[in-house]
Amino acid sequence: MNKISVAITTIILTFSLAGCVATGKAVYVQVAEMGEDAEIAKSMEFGATSEMIIEKAGKPDRIFISDDGKNRVLLYCEYGFTTGTVTVYWIDKAFGYYHLQELRDYPESPIGNAIWEDGDAPVIFDCHTRARVNWANAPESPSKPFGWDETVFDIDLLRITHLRAKESECASGTLNLIKLDGQIGPDSSFAVEQLLQRLDPCLDELGATETAVEVQMNSGGGFLEHGFILGRTLKHWSVKAVIADGAVCASSCAVAFLGGATRAVSEKGQILFHAPYFSGKNEYGERDIDCDVGEESLNELKDYYISMTDTETGERLFERTMWYCSAEDGWVVTGGAAAELYGIATER
Repeated sequence: MNKISVAITTIILTFSLAGCVATGKAVYVQVAEMGEDAEIAKSMEFGATSEMIIEKAGKPDRIFISDDGKNRVLLYCEYGFTTGTVTVYWIDKAFGYYHLQELRDYPESPIGNAIWEDGDAPVIFDCHTRARVNWANAPESPSKPFGWDETVFDIDLLRITHLRAKESECASGTLNLIKLDGQIGPDSSFAVEQLLQRLDPCLDELGATETAVEVQMNSGGGFLEHGFILGRTLKHWSVKAVIADGAVCASSCAVAFLGGATRAVSEKGQILFHAPYFSGKNEYGERDIDCDVGEESLNELKDYYISMTDTETGERLFERTMWYCSAEDGWVVTGGAAAELYGIATER
């Protein structure tokens, strides 16, 4: 039996059991003021970061991190002579703390359980060493941050999501986030322009932008001319362009991304550049591309790169772009460190 609560009637009985603990039963003998972790958890705000939770609740007994790094668990446990409690904070990297789990006893199997106790592990006299996490059964992460209003626009091959913070510390306006998922085309450039015109950006007491509107981009691309238009729109409104973890911004999306006044690529975000091309079908009905688009188009692309970055960076990007005449392949840069090194991102 692997329970958190173990009845121990006297200290003498505890010592008498010292030579018999190989039964697999964890005997917890530390005295704690029960219920303290649970009371703190009740006052914890959803959306809190790991650091905020630790500052308020203290150092956790265990920290578990998922293989992809997107989720973590902070586990706190209290135990006494006759009772015990486990408090579990489930945290999403993007949205913060989103689920609270309280246990009196650990389940003995990972089947159907997110938190369980490994009865085959060595017996340790505490309430956390044998705890395990089955990430397959973890509570589902939220679809949006806590405290934000969400509006979704589905337009042909494009989905635009606008998130607006209900509360902020801005002197006027509030925090805004726009997510682009899908094809870069006339819809993306038009819709983003319209949204940016309507937003109430976060301003300070002097009316200057305090926090720029963030535009997260996840797209396989589209037509080059619409990449130009969208990029110039981002630049005009001084937005922060972001490629989040797991997102890919390719082809004309990469072109548009360069328009961000500030640009960031997350550790597992990717950006892909390739040469512009004409697309058609060959005599066998298969897709055929032609990168001989003319000197005028190539000069326009090079000038755009330079105008969005600087001469050295723009010329380097153009050179690397032209190495790949392909609709699927290209020059791929992963993560903020590499993107910042090449001038693609302005920050890590």
